[in-house]
Formats: sequence, C-alpha cells, structure tokens
Amino acid sequence: MRLFHPILALLFLSLFAFPRYGGSSEVQLFSGRAVSVQDLWPPNLSWPSEPTGAKGKSVAVPSPNGKKKLIFPGDWVENDDTVAYTFFAVVGQHQYPIHIDGYLNPLVIWAKDSSGVLISFSDAGANCCYETKLISFNGEHVDAIDPTAQVAHDFISYRDKLGIKCRAWPHEYPNLFPIGWLDRSHAFIAAETVHHSNCDCWGSFRAYEIELPSGRIVETINQPLAKKMFDGNLPWDLSEASNDDWDTNPKSCRPPDNQTP
Repeated sequence: MRLFHPILALLFLSLFAFPRYGGSSEVQLFSGRAVSVQDLWPPNLSWPSEPTGAKGKSVAVPSPNGKKKLIFPGDWVENDDTVAYTFFAVVGQHQYPIHIDGYLNPLVIWAKDSSGVLISFSDAGANCCYETKLISFNGEHVDAIDPTAQVAHDFISYRDKLGIKCRAWPHEYPNLFPIGWLDRSHAFIAAETVHHSNCDCWGSFRAYEIELPSGRIVETINQPLAKKMFDGNLPWDLSEASNDDWDTNPKSCRPPDNQTP
C-alpha cells in the first residue's frame, strides 16, 4: 500500500488544488451572449446622452427562453437626483420599473436558464464609473440588487495592502463589470482600477466568483489567469489590460512621479 500513497496524494491534489470551475482552463459560462444595448439602438439615432433621448423609441433584450425581457426606453423622466435612468423588466403581462443611477454603455448578460440577468452601466462617462446590478426572477416577482459590495471592498483593501494608490482619490471605487454566470447562483465579476493616469497600475483588474444574491466572495482570480479562463468573454477592454504582474510587483506599473522612497 505504501507504493500507492504518492499516487493517491497526486490524485488528491489534481482534484482539489484548483477552483471547482477548472483552474487555468477556459471556463464554460452559464450565460447567454453579452448584449450591448447601445449597439441595438437604431443606426440613425445615437444612444441617449441626456434624459430627452429619443421620445417613443425603445429596444428590448429578451431572455434565452423568450419569456422575459428587459426594455430600454429612449426617453425617461428623472424623478430625483438619485435616479438617472429607468428601464423595465417584463414577465408575462407584468412590467416592473428598474431605477438605476446611470445610463451609459449598458451591457446585459442573461443566465442560460433565464432565472436572472446581470446588467452593468456607467454613471459618469465612458471611463468610469461602472456598476453591476443583478435582476432576479421568482415567478412573476422581480428583485434588483447590487451584488458587488464585497468585491469592491476586497479590491480596495487588496490595493491598500500592496500600497497601490490613486493620488486624487486614495480609496477610489473600482469599475465593476459582469463577466458571466457560472450557474444560476454564482457569477463572475471583474473589479478594475479606473483608467486615470494618476493611479498606480491603472486599468489592472482582478476577477471574483461570487455567490448570488448574497455577493459572498467564493474565489479570487488574478489578472493573467482570468485572461486565460475567460478568453473572449472579458468585458470592456480587460483582455488588453497590461501589467499582468501588477499585484506581484506593484512598482512595475507605478507612475515615475508617484514612486515611494
């Protein structure tokens, strides 16, 4: 039996040394294709850049099973300073308003079983600040929440631990993008340091597997591994992110005038 102990040990490591979704191999996501709402907008109209928009126009993003959809209108009314845009989740004959605080570059990723949808958007401009919301469906009941608070906190704490700063906003909130679904109760989120030239390692990111709807972090995935695991599915320009060793050698991507002695 002693001869088999090393073999059993290697077998154990091969089974449990990597995350349950396959380690360094490409992940098969439990997602429909990512849909850019802006790209669906009629070519003779630009995506609304202010609340006057295109009156009476809208685009829809249906669920994979065709029984649900999100409707994005081209005109809306600002109810107060905290609501920049309202779109609608439609289930059967029921339509539910979803209020968010931004409307730029919305991206929609449905779960393959149509049980939920992730949507990201910017509340300021093309560069930042991107948020991600989870819309879940239970029968004809609809919930919309932010599942990324723990991810943002962990990413900021991780940068602080490494001494990575932004000079204007030392604890600047990251961009938070959806990558896709692992299954109906888990998703992958990317947290990115915003593209400001005064930030150390700007444009660098970390990926997270989170539990839904709690947002509990299950796994963290470094930048080079995330590029391999999610090849072709990374949002925004994350596949082109430089400084793959930003968290092992933070000084390698620190602006020269932002070096610490």
